Amino acid sequence: MVLGLGTLFVALAVAMTFPSLDQLRSATPSNEGDPFFLQWVLRWDAHALVTSPRHVLDASIFFPWKHTLLYSDTLLPVAPIAGLLALPLGNVLAFDLLYVASWVASLSAAYALARLVGLGRSGAVVAAIVATFAAPRLAHYGHFQIDLSFLIPLALWLLLRFLDRRHLWHAALLGTAVASAGMCFVYGGLMLAVAVPVIVVGWIIATHGKPGPRFFMGMLLAAAIVAVLTYPLTSGSEHLVRDPAFQQQFQSQADLFKARPGDLLAPAAGSRLYGALDRRAARQGRGIENRLFPGFLAVALGAVGLYETLRRLRTGRATSTERSFVLVIIACATGFVLAFGKSQHGFPMPYALLAHLPGFGTARGLARFMILAILGLGLLAGRGFDALMQRRPQIFTLAAAVVIGALMLAEYQIPIETSPAVTSQSATAAYRALHHLPAGPVVELPMGDPNRVGGAYVEPTRLLLSTIDWHPRVNGYSGLDPPDYAETISLMNALATGNTAPTASLARLRALGVRYLVVHTKPLGRAEPPANLRAPNLDYYPPQTVARLESRLPRSLVTFTRREGDAILIQLDP
Repeated sequence: MVLGLGTLFVALAVAMTFPSLDQLRSATPSNEGDPFFLQWVLRWDAHALVTSPRHVLDASIFFPWKHTLLYSDTLLPVAPIAGLLALPLGNVLAFDLLYVASWVASLSAAYALARLVGLGRSGAVVAAIVATFAAPRLAHYGHFQIDLSFLIPLALWLLLRFLDRRHLWHAALLGTAVASAGMCFVYGGLMLAVAVPVIVVGWIIATHGKPGPRFFMGMLLAAAIVAVLTYPLTSGSEHLVRDPAFQQQFQSQADLFKARPGDLLAPAAGSRLYGALDRRAARQGRGIENRLFPGFLAVALGAVGLYETLRRLRTGRATSTERSFVLVIIACATGFVLAFGKSQHGFPMPYALLAHLPGFGTARGLARFMILAILGLGLLAGRGFDALMQRRPQIFTLAAAVVIGALMLAEYQIPIETSPAVTSQSATAAYRALHHLPAGPVVELPMGDPNRVGGAYVEPTRLLLSTIDWHPRVNGYSGLDPPDYAETISLMNALATGNTAPTASLARLRALGVRYLVVHTKPLGRAEPPANLRAPNLDYYPPQTVARLESRLPRSLVTFTRREGDAILIQLDP
């Protein structure tokens, strides 16, 4: 049975999330923006943990700012695995295997949780499909940190196992899972920060204030492990919380990325079955964060499951398993409520009550809380399927599970884009040359401006290539920008494109102690995203602009200038 389920889950994960197995060694899922950035995060983590673990949070971006790894999800718990796999397999294959494994783990964890709360095997598979492939998950297939959402059902499974058996090692693993979720995927940590207390308090109420032996000891152990493992991150992020410039970035995006009722009819982009709904969502400007379609079949089965749950409660079936199911559903329902943010059309929403708590006040992609709600919907859908199959012959139940599972997968299926790794000699030449030069801050020109159309696709590819030399970069890309980054972009790009002598730009170069300029003369990687976004002065300079730049740099400042493949490498006097 275990082997059969494992084979099924691997097949589903490959078919739904990476059908191009021939590209396992040469390309990675999704585009060249956030997905490339997240691969760089993994490589930075693995590199820093070996070479300078005390400074792992001081990532080699946005020089000279500190703690820049905290501008996004850190992925630290996964980095050692990624680093070890990369040694024999290479970075691309190692990442792709971890990517597929994360989807298999999502199916497995959701299935295990479903079985623990009383679902049959077929119902648990239905629950796993909904929790893993519904739009709030699959729309984010390029966001590796969200692919690690299996930590949510895993943590809830560990919590219920502890409540049932009271083994302290379950509590210790629970604390480790919660901490890992927070370090890999901040929103996963926030979801568990709500869901776990809901279940714990519900359990105390259900047991009339007598939760039993070792209950409080286990909860304290789990909390202590979370506090110890996450302390370096929470203490390091304090300056982000206090700085008004960062607060402004948090607030400006929190309202933009909250859920809205219409999002529930927005399937993941490229939906093969619901093209009309997809096009409608695109016209309405709904991006990845607001593609929250749960699936019509899942909702229908979920309604049956909810009816069955209420029927059981009315008949007084208060078994331990039933109690666990109800508490998990209530905990997951909080995700649905919180996803809609602090207000909707001027009316306050429950999230406003949490907005002043640590972590919640700086959350931006609030629609991601729907991942927790989808887990609850999956469990209800699985129970609904089990209820409809009661007293049916086993062969009929199996056939129905195959049909319903296939229909659900068809509802969720989207085309999976891949991006080839940039490995050509001409693209990597400048980075290989830097590897042999003394360490020093680097500016890559033109600096990618995230506020320009296509700007989000400029820096991530460069970051991946910077792992060849590991020199610090004034450039960067992440979930946040340093307060002075927009000004730095303007000043650095003015070296070549400004209308007047760049006195202020040269002064900024000297103030930053920049030692190398890498001037790109061709686009890195493929010609997509659309060729019109690969425009001169966006991610490369045409010859006349390069000539202008070279003429504006004082000779006393330049040590050498030489072409390296598709770039000009300029060393400045330190």
